[in-house]
Amino acid sequence: MRKWLCSLRVSFSVMKKNLLVFVFLSLGLIGSVAQQSSENLLRLLQSKQLISAKEADSLLIAEKSVVPAKTFFQSPKLKLAGYGHVGYQYSDTSSLNNTYGVKCVLLVLDGKISKTVGFMIQSNLGPTPTLYEYYGEWTPATYFKVKVGQMKIPFSLENLMSRSAVENITGSQTVNNLVGGTTDVIGAQCGGGRDVGLQFAGSLLYYKKRYLVDYQVGVFNGNGINNLDNNNQKDVVGWLTFYPKANMKINTSIYCGQTLYKSKELADVTAKNHVRNRWSVGAEWDTRYLLSRAEYIHGKDGSIDKEGAYLMLIGHLPYNIDLLGEVDTFNKDLQLNNRKFTNYQLGVNWNFSKRSRLQLHYVRKDNNFAKIENAVLGQIQLFF
Repeated sequence: MRKWLCSLRVSFSVMKKNLLVFVFLSLGLIGSVAQQSSENLLRLLQSKQLISAKEADSLLIAEKSVVPAKTFFQSPKLKLAGYGHVGYQYSDTSSLNNTYGVKCVLLVLDGKISKTVGFMIQSNLGPTPTLYEYYGEWTPATYFKVKVGQMKIPFSLENLMSRSAVENITGSQTVNNLVGGTTDVIGAQCGGGRDVGLQFAGSLLYYKKRYLVDYQVGVFNGNGINNLDNNNQKDVVGWLTFYPKANMKINTSIYCGQTLYKSKELADVTAKNHVRNRWSVGAEWDTRYLLSRAEYIHGKDGSIDKEGAYLMLIGHLPYNIDLLGEVDTFNKDLQLNNRKFTNYQLGVNWNFSKRSRLQLHYVRKDNNFAKIENAVLGQIQLFF
């Protein structure tokens, strides 16, 4: 009888231990117990002598190896995101003085093939469907990574910002004219500031939990996205950013290239190879109450010197409201008069969710030789 009771007591102890183990694993599987909490629970069971130290260690290993349920959007190796712009525009110089329109709907697919190899695909679904970016990236170390494919060229502070992060509606006319936008000499109709090529990048000088320097160097075709090179000249781009403080950056970049195009300013009868060089300096300072960003870009297209600059100030108010003021000027030929364009922009942005916002801006456009234009711009951005 005593032997039977001892056997029953042992069986009950084993069953109790197995039940506790089952409960613990179930909690781990459904994700309701954090890793640290799981470890504390196991150590408590161990102290009560319900499980051994060896069993506790093995259960911790098992819990860490459990793969949570995944969806296409939540996979750690594949992330899908996107955003879209719906806009309104009023102008006192246009015959069609007000209109609504869908400006873009972008999808971004970011993937990991291995720990050091990844890729990114970005495409505009409309109203003009276009492949913006498609590149592979190898990152063996923080100080060195290689990117190949179609991407943003490493030139200008604003150009490397996502349009979902740029605070104004229009973007800088300086960047649009000199960094591969629709009014650049290369005439890129969509996805300005991007090209096909090879790039090396990295972060250097780790100090006080941050890197002090970022660098990017690339070799590109030089004639915009979704195009083969149209000459035998490859363009070289360099980009260097210093971070004297965690909330401050100072940037300089240079672009050296040659592009085949037909220049109206140079009275070309047929397309010719022309020098297309640029250099820039810029800085950004972001505090709790104020963000300021300024940039100057000088360009040379053939024998024509061009330059532009902008200064943007953004005041951060309660309830995620930003007040914006910007002066943006561009001179398309420094050797001639009446070639300067200046925009003055005032606006308010309400950031009602992560990268989702409602914007209302007033823009006064002084074309120096034509009628001054007054425009009201509205835009809603939805990020998903």
